[in-house]
Amino acid sequence: MEHIAKVVQKDPMDVRLKNMKEDDSIVQNMIEDLKIKADFEERKRNVEEFNKVSDEVYFLLFSFSR
Repeated sequence: MEHIAKVVQKDPMDVRLKNMKEDDSIVQNMIEDLKIKADFEERKRNVEEFNKVSDEVYFLLFSFSR
């Protein structure tokens, strides 16, 4: 699922939810509730921002160390 999500440029969680069987609605509802309670989207944005800044810092550190 991770690879598929990356190829189609979608969130892995969304790809997983789309690929669940319709009779898994209880699981889908639990996942949706958990995403809300855990503030999943905000956390995901924070991780993406951290990774972006970390990549920039890594590039700066190692581009000048040569």
